[in-house]
Amino acid sequence: MKIGLIGYGGVGKAFVRLLEMQKSVLEKEGLHIEVDYIVDCGGGIYQPGGIDLPSLIEFTASQGNLTDFIGGSTSLTVWDMATDSDIDLAVIMTPTNKETGQPGLAYTGALLQEGKHVVISDKGPVM
Repeated sequence: MKIGLIGYGGVGKAFVRLLEMQKSVLEKEGLHIEVDYIVDCGGGIYQPGGIDLPSLIEFTASQGNLTDFIGGSTSLTVWDMATDSDIDLAVIMTPTNKETGQPGLAYTGALLQEGKHVVISDKGPVM
């Protein structure tokens, strides 16, 4: 399953660590998870074939800037990921805005319109 992540703050980083820690368990269940995109407000990473998660975890712990990692770009957006026909699932981990539901609401709508499955961690879009 090819996935894209939106948001790489505390929740996004924890999710990436969890995916890596549970990789063998997921694979035993027949789930091969490949993270091809990680996008946040300043750009992101795109690596067809999957981002090297252990290297990313180590890199961002010491460097911090996501766009300086291999495949990183300040011009990469959620819309790039939404229109990529190879992506099966998007996981949205953006801050919650209870009044507007943004940015998660707009991201969810665009991703669903493009036929993506969506998991969202913030409650703003459904309030």
